[in-house]
Amino acid sequence: MAYNNRYQQNRQDQHYTPQQVLEMLDEIRGEFEATVKSEGNSLLFNSEKVFFAQKLIQSYSLCNICGKNPVALRNAFLQAAATGLTMDPTQKLAWIIPQKGIPVYDISYKGLIRVAVDSNIIADAVVDLVFEHDRFQSNGLRKSPSHEYDPFGAKGALIMTTTDLGQVGERGLFRGAYIDYRLPDGSTLVHFVPKDDIAAVREISNSWKNEDKRHESPWANWPWAMVRKSIVRSGHNILPIRSNKLDRLVHLLDQNESNEAALGDTPAAIAGQPVTDGRTGLMISEEAHLNESQTTQQPNVSSSGTPSSDSTSQGIKPAAQSNNEANPVSQSNDSSELTPALKKRLQAIAARASKSKEFSAAFQHVSETYNGEALNFAKGLINTARRDYAESLINQLSQPGFYGKSLDFAATLPKGNFRTNFESKVDETVRSHIDTLLKAAEAGDEAPAVDFMEALPGGDIKTSLNQSLYALA
Repeated sequence: MAYNNRYQQNRQDQHYTPQQVLEMLDEIRGEFEATVKSEGNSLLFNSEKVFFAQKLIQSYSLCNICGKNPVALRNAFLQAAATGLTMDPTQKLAWIIPQKGIPVYDISYKGLIRVAVDSNIIADAVVDLVFEHDRFQSNGLRKSPSHEYDPFGAKGALIMTTTDLGQVGERGLFRGAYIDYRLPDGSTLVHFVPKDDIAAVREISNSWKNEDKRHESPWANWPWAMVRKSIVRSGHNILPIRSNKLDRLVHLLDQNESNEAALGDTPAAIAGQPVTDGRTGLMISEEAHLNESQTTQQPNVSSSGTPSSDSTSQGIKPAAQSNNEANPVSQSNDSSELTPALKKRLQAIAARASKSKEFSAAFQHVSETYNGEALNFAKGLINTARRDYAESLINQLSQPGFYGKSLDFAATLPKGNFRTNFESKVDETVRSHIDTLLKAAEAGDEAPAVDFMEALPGGDIKTSLNQSLYALA
């Protein structure tokens, strides 16, 4: 024991040269090349060593941190093999950086976009910043915004809160950012993020929370790159096509924030497999996930528009019960503990689904990314958000336009009891409201009925209401 303590102390006191650090990587060459082969990418071990050597030569601090943490170093290098993103400094896709005293493999926003393009979930993407002096106009989520500004104007310091210091740039105060996706079919999808949301992301970053060492945080040294990176990390959740690899890279970046990736089998973690002690460097195929219609049942919507508390009633089951019954993933095989940080991330996914109304995409995302307790927790949150939205639509069906919104929402639901019950309740509620409107029209006040009819989509209900109004006239 005394010998081990002296050995560890000597390692901490030792100063390392780039050559010594590079030699630590030689023993994982076989694992690196096997992982590259299994993933079908084109990374070369020697080339990545050369790119990494350039960083070591430039940074005495990084050299010592890597030398003192050989396990974390080798693990970070294997991440490059698993992701296929080169550390070539000319491409600026990824690199090994020090974080909380250990080396981690970090991926830039350009690297995340590259993975999305290579996975064929997008054709292209543009990330841009918006300042108060820019001429900016949003054109909705399905059309690129109109954005004019002086590209040579200084951005100044990143100022998002009252505690931020620095000079305001020529373009004025920072307002937010957006990512403009061009999808494979040629359509456009835009994701807007205000500065307050970006500030909240920065606030939970481990490197930023440590005020004594905040000056070492990438948010302090490369603030605008970190803003762009946070936009891409959040924007991938709204994409209509999912990529397991991209989802897991984002999750891995979140783990790196806590340095969890310094231990264990990183390539296996990226592949979504349980971490084992004896790895071969090969990544195995993923398990098929259950259909959403089998795993996302919810409580019945009662006649009053509120969820029924009777978990044994005919039709839709409570979220927690359904998730446990329909998801046979073994709890003992759950590779991700339900930590406070993971809970916060899952809550953020549910919040985004609630805001975007892309519940099916959220269910698919969590089903492909998590298992066991984490998956059940996430599905429960999304179930609740979807149920609440369904209830809100039913409660507003007396207002013009909400019947059409309800039909659009129903079309996004998988076939099953929840959809059947929701459509039945919508039809019942609308017909009841129309009866009320016709009684008012018989009494001489037909304006509300006409307004409601004009907002209805074409179909039997609109035709019937129109005929009834003609009959009264």
